Amino acid sequence: MVKVGGYILGEFGNLIAGDPRSSPQVQFNLLHSKFHLCSITTRGLLLSSYVKFINLFHEMKVVIQEVRNSNKSATIIPDLACHTPNIKGLTQF
Repeated sequence: MVKVGGYILGEFGNLIAGDPRSSPQVQFNLLHSKFHLCSITTRGLLLSSYVKFINLFHEMKVVIQEVRNSNKSATIIPDLACHTPNIKGLTQF
């Protein structure tokens, strides 16, 4: 369910972001609260969704950069980099 939610919010979260109950911060907090419980594959998808959040919600950049930096040593970053060519750009916020 987290993987599905991550995908949907990454693709369509901007459509509900105007409601205070589903602001970008609320969406991120809900997804990220389950991050540590997820498989490597799901974590990769969530990180990909977080990158999409940066493009849609510029105010989330610092928070997402901190998450990305805290997961730098994880095996998901190289795996995700194969699927997302611009992942290196994350370090250049």
